[in-house]
Amino acid sequence: PSGLPEAELWFGAHRARSSEVVDGRAPEGVDLPDVAYLPYLVKLLAADRPLSLQAHPDAMAAADGYRREEEAGIGRGDATRSFPDPGPKPELLCAVTRFEALCGFRPVPEAREVAGALGVADHILTLLDDREPEAWRHVVGAVLTGDRAADRGRDVHRLVDAARRVLEGQGPAAAGAPGVRSADAAGADLPTAEVQAAEVVCRLAD
Repeated sequence: PSGLPEAELWFGAHRARSSEVVDGRAPEGVDLPDVAYLPYLVKLLAADRPLSLQAHPDAMAAADGYRREEEAGIGRGDATRSFPDPGPKPELLCAVTRFEALCGFRPVPEAREVAGALGVADHILTLLDDREPEAWRHVVGAVLTGDRAADRGRDVHRLVDAARRVLEGQGPAAAGAPGVRSADAAGADLPTAEVQAAEVVCRLAD
């Protein structure tokens, strides 16, 4: 620890630095497995700002990616390496205080309607094609790795401004334009998908 507030503390058998039992004794009444590596990692999170976007491989993708990078001779400490070990990275979240997480993507037709209502840039909208099975892959790739740096900054500001207008009751989604609605278990109306998305955008921007 740095002595400053920490967003994450890790406990486990991580190759970079494994945790140790301070007094060197095994917990009483627990038979520890006779293995060299226990593939579990406990993370204590206390972040006050949104965490990074993460994509974790399943078992097959992790093993295949690790094998490819080993065969290519990419060092395990190389910053360009994506698979430093062959293990999958599923995660289980146990919240002790209020915690919000986003996981996965909306169906493409619904996402396109929401994106259009929020004024997402046309070059992104054209990639949201429900006839294209890799639509989300193309969208994420364009946003994260495209060469339109100036456009990306402008697109983000435009999206945030549009989201704020929606929440202030000035945007099409808040003004009663056709939108994707849902209901809770009791049948009560929930905010339109556009309003839900606008709330997320504004929280991430603030």
